[in-house]
Amino acid sequence: MPPMHTRAWNLTKALAAFVADGLKTVTEEQYARRLSICEGCGERRENFCLQCGCYLAWKATGRAFQCPLKKWPDLRSEDPGPGGPNVG
Repeated sequence: MPPMHTRAWNLTKALAAFVADGLKTVTEEQYARRLSICEGCGERRENFCLQCGCYLAWKATGRAFQCPLKKWPDLRSEDPGPGGPNVG
């Protein structure tokens, strides 16, 4: 797990990207797909990513949030529509 100051910086960058993206969340299917990718990753411990230190159940919800190993597809160009079937 990264040191606390690195985790705090990673969280700050992720939140800035989330706000810049309009606070958009992913669909239930996209959320499930992200977590299924994490399930097979050796950098996952319980529900945390050892690369960035993020809590995966939360991180998988934001459309702008990215896997530090680039295993998740970039969803920022996809729009589920106004108020779409978002998680969270």
